[in-house]
Amino acid sequence: MLIKKQYVQYCLLCLMLLLATHLVLSNIVGDDAREGENVQQHLQALLKDSQFLDIAWNKTFSWQAEHGYVHLPPENVNHPEGVFGVTGLLATTFAVAPLEASCGAGQIELRVLTGEHFYPSENTCKQIALQFLKRHFSWFFETNVVPDPQITGPTNTGVLSFRWEHTDKEGFPTDYVDADVRSIDGKVISFGALKVKFHPLHKITPSQAKQTALQIANKDIQIRNAKVLSFFLDTTADRPCEYHVELQAQERETGQLLTGHISVDGMTGKPYMQKPLWKYADTNHRNSLNAVEDFQPAWTNQGLVFSSKRDLANIPTWASYPTQLMLLNASGKITHLTSDLTVGSGLPSGLDNSSWLTLQRQGWTYTFDLQTGNYKILASPERNGVNPAVNSSGSWGIVCGNGREPSSTIDLFADDLSRPTTMLHHRARLVAPGDQQHPIFSPDGHWLYFITTSESKDKKSLEGKQSLQRIPAEMVEVKKLTQLSMNQVEDVVANLLNPIERLSIFPDGKKLLAQTPKGMSIITVQDKQSKSLALGSLTDNELGAVKIEQVKDGWAGPSDNEVTFSGKTVDKSGKIRWRIYSCHLDGSHVKALTPKDNNPIEPYKFSDGKTAIDLAKEWALSEIAFADAQKRQESN
Repeated sequence: MLIKKQYVQYCLLCLMLLLATHLVLSNIVGDDAREGENVQQHLQALLKDSQFLDIAWNKTFSWQAEHGYVHLPPENVNHPEGVFGVTGLLATTFAVAPLEASCGAGQIELRVLTGEHFYPSENTCKQIALQFLKRHFSWFFETNVVPDPQITGPTNTGVLSFRWEHTDKEGFPTDYVDADVRSIDGKVISFGALKVKFHPLHKITPSQAKQTALQIANKDIQIRNAKVLSFFLDTTADRPCEYHVELQAQERETGQLLTGHISVDGMTGKPYMQKPLWKYADTNHRNSLNAVEDFQPAWTNQGLVFSSKRDLANIPTWASYPTQLMLLNASGKITHLTSDLTVGSGLPSGLDNSSWLTLQRQGWTYTFDLQTGNYKILASPERNGVNPAVNSSGSWGIVCGNGREPSSTIDLFADDLSRPTTMLHHRARLVAPGDQQHPIFSPDGHWLYFITTSESKDKKSLEGKQSLQRIPAEMVEVKKLTQLSMNQVEDVVANLLNPIERLSIFPDGKKLLAQTPKGMSIITVQDKQSKSLALGSLTDNELGAVKIEQVKDGWAGPSDNEVTFSGKTVDKSGKIRWRIYSCHLDGSHVKALTPKDNNPIEPYKFSDGKTAIDLAKEWALSEIAFADAQKRQESN
């Protein structure tokens, strides 16, 4: 009987818990429903304001809130100024009479800037923010005096932040409005308005906390001209009353802007730190200790292609971007071939008698014609492929990968580039023992060379045995490659001593150049021998006979008696340069091919008038569309 009574009590308790949970969930759902209605009713005009982002509204969008916020659709990414967009927009209201609300950007992706449009100044962006906020939060501006705004930025995506606030006698904000404006196109990308109801209990005033922070900053002998940018009073479990004082200063020796902060106890006035943690201010995101950085040379019949971190022309100094591909033509002019501010491009490969080039970039592999700008996709995040190569006629491309059905080894995949579409189609796979990598076609189109790594017989060794092999290029055709027998694979050098990092071929097709961690090696096809290349001590005479301290990224050419490479120098002033050089096989006749100074590089122009910017936009838009389609597929 007792057991039965306890069981009944247990069931009643479970029922009560279920009812309580249901009530809590009902309240949450009800609150979210009301918040969704508030956002739709009171913020829709702001979100569709012409000065706000161009949101990609769609028929399936619902104003339903989740945890108090409405998740808005992303911004349209195709703009006259380039390819960029905001995702993760969240909107909420705090009060509706008068309106207190916020809308924040989760992520800003900046892909391509055309550089052909006027970038609004800081003052213009401030006026845009002010107009927008006055139009929608007029209650804040009912006083006769509009306070000066706090201004921060621009960030490395070109965003300037503006905040206007009214303060009490102590200096605490009583209410504020703010807006972030994108200095690319002058669009407001986020906004907020709030009346501050309370501040944590404190004994130290804001002016005392700021004075303490400045006193500590001025003790640092490495900085000068320290000043307070902003402050706020926060409370956490560990620190129930803490001032966070944001500072700005100049580096004493160079004059560069620095930012840092000091935390001060709001009850005692004691600092939590003895020195600000300074960092360089976000003013020029391309500032580098290296004067120039040029890597990975490869020859084509249009000139020398290489990876570089040189500045791009018509791009604001606030923009940071990864490595781009550039071309040095026969007249000595450098132009940039790629122009993506988020996705870097590298590992170029080509032949000195062809205008076709291959490259890799963050999950994608492309080949394109330097004359026409025509391109094909060789690999995507869904169908992987690296170490690309293309034959001299541009009719066949090769990548290395696992394909849609990954195996334990890396194989060669052939792609027919005569297909009418740029997108991937059927690829042929050479299933062979070991890993096949670093393919390169011979200039005459007769052979495809590649490196095969087989499993080491020595179980203690982490590195497998590498060999240089080749197959007739005619076997690369889709149907033939899958039917290739292993007796058609010819060993050129059966046992290479060092692992291969890059493989290239000389113009005569009789020799190959292998870059290894220990240097370069010449492989002679006829006698099937590999011999280390001893270049000796190399100097850059343009810099005053400065020694070339490090050599890497070797590539065959431009002649049968020359190699090209990236070399590091450090001049008398301490400036570091990575430049592209060439020299004879005996180390003589060293020539610097890329300039010693970093001057802005203009975009490359194809024969039909299309530029590298146009190509960059095409690639960025197709990659974004692919990623969006994958997200939709995953959500379904």
